[in-house]
Amino acid sequence: MHVEIGEAWEIIQQRQTDEAQACQRLETWFLHGGNAMAVNGDEALIEALVRADWVEGVNIALRHGFHPSDLPQPALLLCLAPSGPMARRLTEAAVPVNPDPATATPCPVETAVREDRREVLDVLLHHGADPNIRLSNGGCPLHFAAHLGRVEIVRALLALGADVNNGEIHGETPLLAAIAELNVDVTRVLLDAGADVEARRQDGLTALRVTLASPTALPADEADKRRLNIFEMLLNAGASLARDEQAESLAELAQRQFGVESPVTQAVSRWAEQADSPESSTK
Repeated sequence: MHVEIGEAWEIIQQRQTDEAQACQRLETWFLHGGNAMAVNGDEALIEALVRADWVEGVNIALRHGFHPSDLPQPALLLCLAPSGPMARRLTEAAVPVNPDPATATPCPVETAVREDRREVLDVLLHHGADPNIRLSNGGCPLHFAAHLGRVEIVRALLALGADVNNGEIHGETPLLAAIAELNVDVTRVLLDAGADVEARRQDGLTALRVTLASPTALPADEADKRRLNIFEMLLNAGASLARDEQAESLAELAQRQFGVESPVTQAVSRWAEQADSPESSTK
């Protein structure tokens, strides 16, 4: 090779101040023997170009012979893509949107959810990524997004085919994951999409019970507000206090967790009394 490998990484840095000249230099670098698979440290040049979100740099590499199949795990490039335009260019170049079935890694959808890259996720889903794929932790993208509180990611997944009740390997649904984090917005989106309000965790806890039992680092007032909001949303969506058949009632659980004077305890006790009233049983 008649070029200095490190020069290509210097060119990527130059792109931030003078993209036109950086493009000319990168073209020259390739013409003099440079290769997109050249490695500096632990990083291949093509990976550096993608990570830098330099679409034209990737175009230059493609024109000079790079093909995604040159990489042992080409899906990795889509995991590195920081933007929609970069993800779109990579899919056009035949980078696979789903992971290698032999290894299940790397998974572009999982990375897009974790890094909150909505535009990248949209590109992946519109180019054939499986919205219900099993992730490295055994869960699915919607469960992962719900757990992280990524409300826009949740909406995107639901809009493009994610199963609203598809959970992780231990049976926790996306709704239960959102409730465990006291995430009101994600809970609302999932309920609007038809999430099963009577689903139970592997330990038998219903959505109503998870609302009361989940620990949180939130300030008490904020936590109380969220618990009441979620509890009422669940009741309005059809969750039944009567079908929660554990020995300790929900009202007793609330009293044990928060004390008798807590607004959560008082509200849950009131809802329980209403559910037990003769009027409610005849409705």
